[in-house]
Amino acid sequence: HDADEALGLADDLVVLIEGRCVAQGEPPRLYAAPPSEAVARLMGELSPLPDGSFARPECLKLRGDTNGAFPVRERARRQAGPWIELELVWDGGVTWARTREAPDRVESLDVAAVDVLRFAR
Repeated sequence: HDADEALGLADDLVVLIEGRCVAQGEPPRLYAAPPSEAVARLMGELSPLPDGSFARPECLKLRGDTNGAFPVRERARRQAGPWIELELVWDGGVTWARTREAPDRVESLDVAAVDVLRFAR
């Protein structure tokens, strides 16, 4: 099934990978706190962070100064309907963010601790 359809219609979701049940629960909970990177990717897009963790692209808080937790440089920006999508780079990495408002020039980003996703490797 399509993840957007499943997230929008299901009361309870069972995630199967290679025939094994790897997660079960309410869609909003599985989206916000997936038990593994594989489940997180099935539920939606992930933005890697410089410390090796992840966040959903819409959870990144973009800053026009260097006071954020992660210094970044804006490489690309495009309008996608009501969203602004930005490609951001740091030494050794690339991520992207989705927001409805962005500073003219992004120099760093923050993410709330509750929105950081960490998975065992």
